[in-house]
Amino acid sequence: DNYEEWARGIRAGLRAKRKYGFLDGTIIDRPPEVSVDDWEQLNSLLVAWIFNTIEPNLRSTIMISDLVKPLWDDLRDRFGISHGPRLQYLKQELAKCRQGGDSVVQYYGRLTKLWDEFTKLDSLPTCDCGGCKCNLNLALNRKRETDKIHQFLLGL
Repeated sequence: DNYEEWARGIRAGLRAKRKYGFLDGTIIDRPPEVSVDDWEQLNSLLVAWIFNTIEPNLRSTIMISDLVKPLWDDLRDRFGISHGPRLQYLKQELAKCRQGGDSVVQYYGRLTKLWDEFTKLDSLPTCDCGGCKCNLNLALNRKRETDKIHQFLLGL
């Protein structure tokens, strides 16, 4: 249910440690300057770190891999949601989102989280005519922002 949020945290952590290449496949083989023991230790550390961040009730359903990339790919294939169904889910959540008994700040925070994820998955088309003077991107962004204002007001 929270795969995308979890995966984003893992990716950020590995980028911070300069180990993201283990996930995206750019680091597959051991560099010649790294000993086999050091390579295996690092890979095992990353596999254990990822595995230990998985909810305990899900761990028993996952075949642990000796390598980071196959483990990561398996988790993405099993728990990741393609954009279509996820966009539909986000649209439903946005449509149902109401202030209710929450403060305006809490309500706006929930909406913002949904909007941010929706925007990441549903990018706006861009004009690629070269030397564009129509300001399509600006107009589309303004429309999206206007839609957000209307959605916010409808939920009050």
